[in-house]
Amino acid sequence: MLSRVSVVASLAARSGHFTRQSCVASRRYLSDKPQHDPLRVLFCGADEFSIYSLKALNKIREENPEKVASIDVVCRKDKRVGRGLKQIREVPIKSVAATELGLNVHQIDTFTGWTPPQTDGQPFNMVVAVSFGLLVPPRILNAAKYGGLNVHPSMLPDLPGPAPLHHTLLRRLSKTGVTLQTLHPKHFDQGRIIDQTPSSGLSIPDEATATLDSVLGWIGPLGADMLYNNIMNGNFATDTSITPSASRSLKNTKNDLFGQMDGSAEYPRHARKIIPEDRHVNFRWPSSEILLRNRVLGRLFALDTGLAPTKRITFHGFEDTTDACWEQVQAKGPIIRIGNHPLDPGAISAFKHDKEKRIYFRTKDGWVSPTEVTLEGSPKQKASVIYEKLRQTMPVTCC
Repeated sequence: MLSRVSVVASLAARSGHFTRQSCVASRRYLSDKPQHDPLRVLFCGADEFSIYSLKALNKIREENPEKVASIDVVCRKDKRVGRGLKQIREVPIKSVAATELGLNVHQIDTFTGWTPPQTDGQPFNMVVAVSFGLLVPPRILNAAKYGGLNVHPSMLPDLPGPAPLHHTLLRRLSKTGVTLQTLHPKHFDQGRIIDQTPSSGLSIPDEATATLDSVLGWIGPLGADMLYNNIMNGNFATDTSITPSASRSLKNTKNDLFGQMDGSAEYPRHARKIIPEDRHVNFRWPSSEILLRNRVLGRLFALDTGLAPTKRITFHGFEDTTDACWEQVQAKGPIIRIGNHPLDPGAISAFKHDKEKRIYFRTKDGWVSPTEVTLEGSPKQKASVIYEKLRQTMPVTCC
């Protein structure tokens, strides 16, 4: 999901200051003369990662209007979420762009039938897409004199070989980097690479406790720096030595089980897309698998558990509590047990450990303990609240 507070705090100063040194050793230098027309940017973004790049671009607009004349922000429409769809989830970049930066915001869920805005009668001449989620169509890209740029929070092309979900999750929390590439009119992540962090990748600080959110909070300013540098020195418009990357396809060949075009293990392949069902936890998994999914995906859920046999239960964070549970089981067993035996995967135990009231789920090889849970139809509750309710309704048992 690194401690998010410590990481963001350490980067807070950087978020408003973008250096002139790229993330890679570069032979490109700033020029005193404009190398392109003032950019009228159509910025397509959504999440916190894209906000860093938007702020970097807006810094150029404010301080170097001869390079960036205007920015219009495009984001997805707000979504209704929650029980009964009564809550509205706003796209994170929306309020930052409109309120904090004073930029025009356009909310769309499709480019079909949509006409991009003009600034003082002039059409946009560049598209910048960061974590947008929609493919910018050829109609839009071809209308931009300087095409499009994409800040991507990984090293492209993707790593070689097959990519099952576990591998995909590990890759998201291992060595990573940033890639600045052009936008391809038909495919995601297949433009020509303009700038990139070193091929060895960057080691994530505090990897053992890192989450996807904290990694993006750490790497966001790096992507913003890279975009800032390349806009300032005009590489997107002048560097003709940058060769297009090899065309890559996700379509498998007939005899290829791993998705490589020629069956070679060296051909890069995209990791499979993560879907909502990947958050469905199975307590027959090893604890490491549950904790990894918790760190990367968050908000894991389960159905038909002993806590709520007919309801969905959502978990807001898990901790590895194997040592504490082994001590309890070896001593006198759980105070409360739901399940045939405390060592059966999925069995639930509840007891105090070091004066802390917790509930524990048995996994294939240990125990994990949720910090907060949401039972379907009820508000989010701390595990200690669930503990008290269990004490009132369940008999005290032992092994």
